[in-house]
Amino acid sequence: MKSDVSSAGPFRIGFGRRGQVLDELLPGHRWATLYQVHSNKVVRQPIAQTGTEPQADAHYTFESGLGLAVKTADCLPILIGGGGVIAAIHAGWRGVETDIIAETLSAIEQERPTLMMSSLRVWIGPHIRQQSFEAGTDVANRLLSAAEKADKRRGDRRHPADPIFSQAELSLEKADDADKRWVDLETIARIQLTSFGIPNQQIVSVGIDTVSDLRWSSFRRDREQAGRNLSFITATW
Repeated sequence: MKSDVSSAGPFRIGFGRRGQVLDELLPGHRWATLYQVHSNKVVRQPIAQTGTEPQADAHYTFESGLGLAVKTADCLPILIGGGGVIAAIHAGWRGVETDIIAETLSAIEQERPTLMMSSLRVWIGPHIRQQSFEAGTDVANRLLSAAEKADKRRGDRRHPADPIFSQAELSLEKADDADKRWVDLETIARIQLTSFGIPNQQIVSVGIDTVSDLRWSSFRRDREQAGRNLSFITATW
């Protein structure tokens, strides 16, 4: 992605760098945002009570022209579109562990049971990448369990295993410290996404590490001084 905002069919996708705001990225648009709390809660937009931010970490809509945004600072911003629906997910390691991706796709599937998951496209924005995400074995093992759960779901749903992203062990590498692991959150997210039948080739990542790239906000790098990166998706049907 060469610019902050790009188009893909009916979708417009944006990944704002530190300090950028929605009206700068896409002026005059109508937005839905969230009060994010590192949960696995999902809401459908627009909510009935206007002017408030629902407490959740993922949202989706079937409404044309309504943009969905999430804020991140190392967590994964995951944008989904296809079949008359769009979704935006804030997925930190806690959200990945508690299956916020599956919660989002399940909510969409429940409302649109005829929707083909294989028709969905996914964009993963800047986030902490494996070379920067050193975690203790307790966190690493919890994330490994989340990936293994997704592998089981793939089998239960009878989706073929992807030869690249079907092994949960690919998401971890040993660090110099025996009690640490380098965690690849993106691989786990891909395992979770493909477990619903979304083809891996329809999942695009910008490949930017928020920790090492100073253009982006990073909580791990800047702690309380870190800002937030805005990511959004909108569509016109």
